[in-house]
Amino acid sequence: MAARAGEAVAFEEFSERHGDFAIAAAACRVSHDESGAISTLDLGLGGVESRPIAPPLDAFRGKAASVEEIVEAALDGVEAMADRTASAAYRKDLAAVLIRRVLVRAMEGDT
Repeated sequence: MAARAGEAVAFEEFSERHGDFAIAAAACRVSHDESGAISTLDLGLGGVESRPIAPPLDAFRGKAASVEEIVEAALDGVEAMADRTASAAYRKDLAAVLIRRVLVRAMEGDT
């Protein structure tokens, strides 16, 4: 996800040890218009399901939305997987934390 002018990007991942595959990872790209409404909002998740996913967040474009509203929408319908590393519930909770972190960092321009 490369940032264009006026956009901010952020990435977070969590793994057992440095260099391991992520138990969960989140990346986002966000931009706002002059009124503060979201003009670009892209989110990608890795390690949560068996393949990377990009939750549909088009409904937030042109609106002002809270981080919690976006987190809830992003995880709606996500079927987190379980393996020896993490249960499905843990993985989904971890994804929520990572989504929240990347959204806050990108929305504040702290990338």
